[in-house]
Amino acid sequence: MLLKKISSAKYGARLFQVVFMFRQGARSLSVPAQPVPPLAQTLQGYLRALEPLLPADELEHTREVVRKFGAEGGLGEKLQRGLEKRARHSHNWISDWWVKWACLENRQPLAVHSNPAIALPKQDYSDWRGQLLFASKLIAGVLDFKAKIDSGCLPVEHMRGQPLCSDLFPLLFSSCRIPGPKHDQVFHYSQSRRAPTHITVVRNYQFFQLEVYNSNGTPLTQSQIHDQLRRIRSQSWKTDKEPVGILTSEHRHTWGAAYRRLLKDKINKESVRLIEKGIFTLCLDSPVMRISDDKYSSRMAAQILHGDFPKQVNLSPNSFIQVALQLAYYRVHNEVSASCDSASLRMFRGGRTDVIRSPTNQTLQFVRAVDDPSITREVKLDLLKQAVEAHSMLTDQALRGQAIDRHLLGLKLQAIEERLSVPRLFMDTAYGLATHFRLRTGQVPANTDSVLCFGPQVPDGYAVCYNPQSDHVHFSITAFNCCEETHAETLALTLDSALCQLQELLQPAT
Repeated sequence: MLLKKISSAKYGARLFQVVFMFRQGARSLSVPAQPVPPLAQTLQGYLRALEPLLPADELEHTREVVRKFGAEGGLGEKLQRGLEKRARHSHNWISDWWVKWACLENRQPLAVHSNPAIALPKQDYSDWRGQLLFASKLIAGVLDFKAKIDSGCLPVEHMRGQPLCSDLFPLLFSSCRIPGPKHDQVFHYSQSRRAPTHITVVRNYQFFQLEVYNSNGTPLTQSQIHDQLRRIRSQSWKTDKEPVGILTSEHRHTWGAAYRRLLKDKINKESVRLIEKGIFTLCLDSPVMRISDDKYSSRMAAQILHGDFPKQVNLSPNSFIQVALQLAYYRVHNEVSASCDSASLRMFRGGRTDVIRSPTNQTLQFVRAVDDPSITREVKLDLLKQAVEAHSMLTDQALRGQAIDRHLLGLKLQAIEERLSVPRLFMDTAYGLATHFRLRTGQVPANTDSVLCFGPQVPDGYAVCYNPQSDHVHFSITAFNCCEETHAETLALTLDSALCQLQELLQPAT
């Protein structure tokens, strides 16, 4: 049976939340282990990161706290030895901690706060027939990608000439995050003896189990998938169902309580398990209501900005954009803010991410100087280059596993693991300021005009994701409507202006 409607009794069930947790593969054995950075190096980098953010008297207080923590024979050295021992006896010294602390123990709703979305290039269809045709192509394409993972035929990716870890790919599908009372759990149904062979299709609050493999194990053709999607559409006209799925976007405690109630009913439990085990979930949503062009534009997640931006003058495009973001933020809020730019650690076994920090002292000097008419163009250009180069150096450190944030977190969690009091370093006001990232950013390049979207990390912050292309950059900028201090459209317009000004600054003088 290829198609089966998933029943629901009193509650129903909904799209599960997926996290990217994967097993180690033999193809990644050539990838080195992630190093534990030297303690002194991290503490010096931490103080440098604080310099643009703190007044002199507060910075001096924090210097003393850091000095005591890192003193010879002190607590810092003890915790560092614990981390180095952990690194010798574990797959990756920080990844498991990171998943538990940053993901599974986070009780915020996953929608916006954790799970990203992606805006794909506009497709050339205008009705449900085109939608189903595109959906069938998408499903077939995903199954083809899964087949390459399962067979070990997925090409090894490289960055800076180094192979990247592929450990995380095999568990991408049929992985489900289950809400719990204090922390969530992840189940990987693809590792079971009988791996799931169905996907879940959702339409009008109704859930369908669609088998996507034939009895001989071959995947359905695109034509067969399209026929099944047409059947689903014909069987899901009624909309008088309770939108129980919205519970999954609730606070994790709230969703966890509802989840436990769901499982008390036998039919509900069977439905929930089928949804959880699905290879992935496809939603056949109806079109959103068309609104005025002005409103539509202001609500768009992606902002498209054009230009010619920075390789021609030997500047890193990513670092150039990061400096532009700092300039835009400074112009909107008249200050710089702790910012996190994600860096991939896939050069190491089981590696996830670390943080490229900004602003730097060089960035602060530039954003203060760029609007000063008394400073010459040549000086401004030199300050811009220094700011970009400073960020590029931090990027290089992060990619080599030498950034400060995961190391600092590891030291804190090592203290907790050894049942020690949380070190004073992490109770210091400066640490709270340094980790309150009002700018959460990420470069997610693609070979199409698509852009990833995610929410701010803090209530009074922004999230900015961008996809640089050869002659333009796609941006998505988000902020919470409940915060009166932030406004995504204002930052977008200011960023547009900043990028244009920096482009002019890089042009040869006339």
